Amino acid sequence: GAFNKGLPRKMSFRLEIVFKALRFRIVFSIMMMKRFCLDARNLNIDLNNAALARQVGDTVHFMVTQRRQLHYRRHCAELWTEPLSHLVTVATVQEYTDHTTEQCSRVNMALAADSPTLRECGDFIRKLRSCVIALPLETSTGLCFRGVDLSKEEICEMERLRDFYIPSFTSTSSVPNKAYSKDSLIVVKPHNTRNACSITGELSKFYEAESETLFACYTAFCLERVEVVNGKNVVTLSVDDHLTALGELRPPPRFDLSEPS
Repeated sequence: GAFNKGLPRKMSFRLEIVFKALRFRIVFSIMMMKRFCLDARNLNIDLNNAALARQVGDTVHFMVTQRRQLHYRRHCAELWTEPLSHLVTVATVQEYTDHTTEQCSRVNMALAADSPTLRECGDFIRKLRSCVIALPLETSTGLCFRGVDLSKEEICEMERLRDFYIPSFTSTSSVPNKAYSKDSLIVVKPHNTRNACSITGELSKFYEAESETLFACYTAFCLERVEVVNGKNVVTLSVDDHLTALGELRPPPRFDLSEPS
């Protein structure tokens, strides 16, 4: 264009590459901001009346909570009551860990938002949670790692509450360099919890690449600290099985029913 006139050919070519790269990064950033809304629509997740999803423009923030939410309590809170054979357990976990299907994304987005969509996948969530509790947990390092993009709002809510449930199933890796490279790293201290299991080669064809440890939905975590290391948010959490067993982590509001004086 007119901007390039009079510039040496090599410099003009380099500037053109830079402008194209900048244009790509701008478009990419806008697309990443919109991805949560688009994913919700593509997966048929109802974000209307979703208690834990806060939409700002085209971005949706998924908040942690201190209470088991309405749609989860209605459709998913009870454990699976039928016997879980080895074949049923393996098939259930494989359905979740198979990245070629949308089951994992659909279930976790519905849980994270407490969407009314939970009524459609409640049986699968109950069965999967029961499988996670029944399967063994083995961690070689004693820590689990999850790379994730966290918004400022999501981190601030963790810091405000300190103790909270993560409503969705939480996939982590027992090997630090196998965690996804995102803007934040969650470090989890599992403390031999009964609410997590190790995903073996039998349970996932992605076992070698991920070394996954899976935490059940509505596991309770205590926030130890949030720090910035090499430009990345590092959020350290500790699992608390006692709090996980509770229906809520704070008492309901108390009302003074006494007669006014």
